Amino acid sequence: MLIFDIDTYLILEVNAAAIAHYGYSREEFLSLSTRDLRVSEERVLFDNLKSRFKASDNVFAEGQHLLRSGKVINVQIVSYIVEFKQKKCRLAHIHDVSSVVRQARNFEILVSIGALSPRILIFNLLFRK
Repeated sequence: MLIFDIDTYLILEVNAAAIAHYGYSREEFLSLSTRDLRVSEERVLFDNLKSRFKASDNVFAEGQHLLRSGKVINVQIVSYIVEFKQKKCRLAHIHDVSSVVRQARNFEILVSIGALSPRILIFNLLFRK
């Protein structure tokens, strides 16, 4: 979870879970903007969210973030407008969905090469405990 300024995208607050997962120190995080977390190929897409950040109460986004180590992760983000230090900001809940994306790609590959029937996949998804 982090809080960012909707005008500058600067990160104003970050929780311990984000610090541990991303590998940045608190001070490093607070020197970054949320745009800095995006992979370079997605920064233009991120810039297109500007109008939604200011107009919508809730914004959902998917994309890829860079960890301090340079590793790329797939994320789903839900953000909400909040007031923080007397300023209009966004509270962002970020979920690393890399393992889900990886599993989906593996299933797609197995189905495409005929190693797994789509029927078996659907059966496993419906009846798996």
